[in-house]
Amino acid sequence: MKIYVVTDGDYSDYHICGVCTSRKTANELKDYVNRNEFCGARIETYETDAWEDILNVGGFYDVRRYEDGSLYTHRQEYDIEGCYMKRNRVYRSRNFNTLYTFVVAKDEDHAKKIASDLFAKYMAEKEGL
Repeated sequence: MKIYVVTDGDYSDYHICGVCTSRKTANELKDYVNRNEFCGARIETYETDAWEDILNVGGFYDVRRYEDGSLYTHRQEYDIEGCYMKRNRVYRSRNFNTLYTFVVAKDEDHAKKIASDLFAKYMAEKEGL
């Protein structure tokens, strides 16, 4: 389930204005807070079930496929909430011809299998197959 956290301020002034379960309510709260010209409220989105999925299955992995076809797998231990929203989607690195994805898997081999399937589907769709 997604939650929407309306925040304002920066650094030591950073604070939460409210937590909402709907984007509509979060937008209304943000607009309400921003009535004050000195406020710059924004909405941060979080997935509440991220840790539950990861703990039940095993781990969260960052898998990269380099141009030569080799795979690099790294167990993701930071920014889980941010990366969880990107799971099971394939991205292409801007600087290199590298594909990457984030997956929930029971171990490294399982992560490679899931990612390989995602990469193959991505390449097939890119080629119009």
